[in-house]
Amino acid sequence: MQNNENPKKNSLPPQLDTPEIRKAIEVLKTFRDNEEERKLYESRKKALMEEASLHSAHYNLGLKKGEQIALEKTVKNALSIGLDLETIAQLTRLDIARIEEIRKKILH
Repeated sequence: MQNNENPKKNSLPPQLDTPEIRKAIEVLKTFRDNEEERKLYESRKKALMEEASLHSAHYNLGLKKGEQIALEKTVKNALSIGLDLETIAQLTRLDIARIEEIRKKILH
């Protein structure tokens, strides 16, 4: 410790005085004192956030596609047992036009 440093400034409560916490403090000091390191960190952080956002968007798209496939299978099964279009619409909450589209798709 240098003579001009306050001993309390670098002291931590005993429960926080671990090698991991001290390492984190050193990393934070590096970012605080080194603009280039901070910019690299921020750039990487932004890239990771964009990647996570893209992953989330693809996941949600997959969920919607899966829901659509399940609805189409439900319509197909309902048609195969002879349910009328109005009953299928109530069951699936799809409009009649969409059920007709699915029926045409099944027939081809």
